[in-house]
Amino acid sequence: MGWLRLLHHCVSLPNPELTQAVLASTSEVPGLLEACCGLLLIPAPSPSLFTPHLERVLLKLGLHSRELGLKQINTLLRNGTAAFLQGSIPIGQSGTSSSSVAVDSVVELLYQLCVTQDEATQDRVSALLSWLQDTALTALQVCCHPRHCEHLAFLTSGHSTFSLVPRTE
Repeated sequence: MGWLRLLHHCVSLPNPELTQAVLASTSEVPGLLEACCGLLLIPAPSPSLFTPHLERVLLKLGLHSRELGLKQINTLLRNGTAAFLQGSIPIGQSGTSSSSVAVDSVVELLYQLCVTQDEATQDRVSALLSWLQDTALTALQVCCHPRHCEHLAFLTSGHSTFSLVPRTE
């Protein structure tokens, strides 16, 4: 993880021109953004010493250009959350588990990307809202399958199986 600390140091320089040059060249490295997003999504042993550096590097990269910000949001939300939703990365019960720390880090990073005001803020917020809409529609499609609706209507009607069948006495 030495490369991450070095990269963090380079993007935290007090000289804005030099920082922008480092970010521009870093953004050209194939797979770097995806690798950093992947590291953030993997629950690390607690306490993770590299998570603050990783969050800072990802925030700087996401704010460097519109394209990188959108790619980062889509990588974290559309690819990254699939691992959590499919259960391959368990979300712990306690608030201090490494997986809940990973979720908190992703949420905090997304928050920072969406509240930082620049020319791409609206696009980043739109990407987040688009994911939210797609997720809600997917959940509704699964939830509102006709078979589920029939079952739900039956359960909420207040009738038991016995009251639906007419008695023959």
